[in-house]
This record gives sequence, structure tokens and C-alpha cells, in this order.
Amino acid sequence: MNIKNILNITTALAAALPEDGKMKRVLNILLLMVVAAPTASFAATGKIVRTYGAKETVDGIAWQYRIINGEAIVYMESKGVENKSSVVIPSRLGGCPVTTIGNVFQRHRTLASVTLPDTVTSIESSAFEECESLASVTMPDGVTNIGSRAFWKCSGLTNVTIGANVKTIGEGAFCDCTGLASVTIPNGVVRIEKNAFRGCVGLKSVTIPDSVTSIASYAFCDCKGLTSLTISPGVTNIGSYAFCSCDELTSVTIPQSVEDIGAHAFSGCDKLADVTISGRHIGKSAFAGCCALTNVTMLSGVQSIGENAFYDDRILTNVTMPEGLTSIGDNAFENCWALPRVTIPDSVETIGFCAFICCKALEELTIPDNVGYVGPAAFMSCASLTNVTVGSSVNIIGYKAFAACVKLKDVYYLGKSKPRVGDRIYLATPKDLVSHARWIPPVANMGRPATARKVWQEREIKWLPRGRGR
Repeated sequence: MNIKNILNITTALAAALPEDGKMKRVLNILLLMVVAAPTASFAATGKIVRTYGAKETVDGIAWQYRIINGEAIVYMESKGVENKSSVVIPSRLGGCPVTTIGNVFQRHRTLASVTLPDTVTSIESSAFEECESLASVTMPDGVTNIGSRAFWKCSGLTNVTIGANVKTIGEGAFCDCTGLASVTIPNGVVRIEKNAFRGCVGLKSVTIPDSVTSIASYAFCDCKGLTSLTISPGVTNIGSYAFCSCDELTSVTIPQSVEDIGAHAFSGCDKLADVTISGRHIGKSAFAGCCALTNVTMLSGVQSIGENAFYDDRILTNVTMPEGLTSIGDNAFENCWALPRVTIPDSVETIGFCAFICCKALEELTIPDNVGYVGPAAFMSCASLTNVTVGSSVNIIGYKAFAACVKLKDVYYLGKSKPRVGDRIYLATPKDLVSHARWIPPVANMGRPATARKVWQEREIKWLPRGRGR
């Protein structure tokens, strides 16, 4: 039974009893106790919690609030804010400091200005959602939390100063704030949640401070006006699609602290031309479809390139891979048409399925000795490829690995025994390739024997008489 029902029953009983009755006096005392503390109840923890129902009028606004452990929380049922263009939130209600702003201003489209008291520590979910006229927000330094969708679709918001003690910028907090041109993220923020600034098409510059450890999925996706991005050391994870489709972004440097660059993290960044990466893992399609990308420098620390990581980057001309890199994923450089050469580090162990398929400008290739596996179609349709040297540890070369390499003339294998070779690895290559693909036993003289050569053809090795090979 709630307080309101108890109050009604007590009042009715008091009215029905004789005026001088003892029970009448008892009920009157009980009534006074209920009225004196109309919203008091005991929480399961033993702490006093005042529930919904308290009201106080300040400057023409009937603030609806509740009090929890001596702190006031304002929420949606407050009356008088709906037609206000400017609001000053009181610092105290019910004698308690206002610490939390609930969804009291949600969809109040005329609100242009709001002043938050220094007592506020949390801006809750949807607090200012769809306040289309709100132009600027300055948060007190006491604020530690910005809730999910707190300023979602505040399309008129142009400038935000985030409080110095904010730890988390919630999911979708500033999503679709299309007019937002400037935001200052203080050194102290630890996590930027999913969709936090997604669709902020007017945002020009972002600096991620040292304190941030995680940039969640879609955090800055579709920030189409973003031209400058600084990611400070300290960030360990960049989520999937975090900066996807930032059309005006031209360069980015990923610090060594980053352990994982998520799937599609920078995919579709149409003007991204130069990328420097120190992070450990480059995720699936992380830079796929970056149609202006020409230069990729991977520094020490990069250990793996995920599938489709640079897929369809058609004008990519320079790729630097570091020692320490161990795997090149499936389709990692597929359709990098302009890539003329690639130096695969000695540390690489696997080259995935279709890893360099349709790299039409690739002319020469050396697969280092540490590689044990070359995936199916790994270099298929590399139309300019003329010369391939296969390292001594390669023991598997997949189906159609060099198929449709129409200019391929020489394949040198430096191992001591023939690798396991998939079907049709030379399908649609020149007919004379068979007599020029050689298994060359390693000798002191640059690995080139003087008297005998072996032909490596599909699944069989045949001896060639002296002089028949080139």
C-alpha cells in the first residue's frame, strides 16, 4: 500500500470517529506524521529514499523532483519549462542540492539556453534530447557522467564544453547534433561510448586526450566535415565503424597504445590519403574503400592485418610493413590496382586467401623464407607480375595462387623439397611458364645451380636436361 492510500484511509477514519475519542487523537498524530514526511520510505539498503511527488516552484517553473540520500533529481513531469527559451536550473530543491538532471527538457524545441548549477554531477539519459533550438552548453566541473542520448538531435547546438571531471560520454550523447562545430573533450574522460558523436556533420576537429582508453563503435561515424583528428597515446581500442565515412579526413596517425583497430573503423573515408599505424591489429575492412588513400606506413608493433583491411583502395601506391608482422589476412589488399611493389617482412608466416588478388600494377614479388602458407588465389590476376621468388619454408601454395597472372614468366622456389601445391595455380598464365618455373636447390652461388634445374608444374616435378631452362 502506498503513502497516498494510507493518507486517504487515515483521513477517513479520523473524520468518522468522535471528536474526543482516544483513537481520534492517535489517528490525528498518525496523519500529521504522514503529512510531515509524504514521500519518505526505507530502501532495502536501509537508506532513506524519498520517491516521486515532491514539487517546488522557482521562477515560474513547478519543478518535479525526488530526493535520494539527500540529493535532488529533477525529472520530466516538471511544469512550465515547455515554452521557455531560457532556463536557469535551481541549485537546491526541497533543501537539497540538485545533482542530477533527468529527462526534464526532452523534446522542448524552444529551449535555446540553459544554465546548470555547480551542484550538478550527472546529466541523465535523454535530458535534452531533441532540444532543436539549444545553441550552446557549458557543463560545471562537477559533472562526471553524460548519459545516453543526453543531447541527441540537438541540431542547433554549435559549441559544447564538457566538464573537466566527466569520465564517460554516454551512448548517442551528441548523436545527430548536425550543427556542432566544436567540442572540447577534457583530459579525464576515459570512455567515449557507441554513437556518441555520430552524424555530427559540422564537426571540424577532434582531439582525443591521453586519458581516453576506448573509442566505442560508431563514436564519430558519419562526421562528414571532420578534417582533423588527433588520437593521443592511451587509447587501447578503436571500435568498429568508429570513424567510418568521415569524408573530409585526409590523414590519421594511430598510436602504438592501440591494441585493436576495429572492423570498418575508417572505411569509406573518401579523402583519407595518408595513414600511419602503430597499433597491434588492423581489423576487418578497417580502411576499405578509402578511395584517396595513397600511402600506408605500418610501424613497429603491428602484428596482423585483418581480412579486407585495405580492400578496394585503388590508388594505393605505397605500403610499408614492419618486422614483427606475422599474418596478412584474406583479401587484405584486394583491388589495390595501383600498388607497384610490396615488401613482405621476413616475420610474416601466412598470406591469406586472395590477399593481393587484382593488384594489377604489382610487378615483382618475394615471399620470404618464414612464410609457410600462401592462400588460394593470393596473387591471382596480378596482371603485371613477371617474377616471383618463393621462400624456403613455404609448404602450402593454394588453389589458383598465381592464376591469370598473364605476364608471369619466372617462379623461383628456394626450398629443399617441393611444397604442396593446389590445383591450377597457374591457370590462364602464359603457356611457356612451365619451362621457366624452376625449383632451384640452394647453393652457395646465389642459389643458382650450374648443371641441373627442376620444373615446378602443378603437382609434379620433372627434371629438365641441362640447357633447356633459361
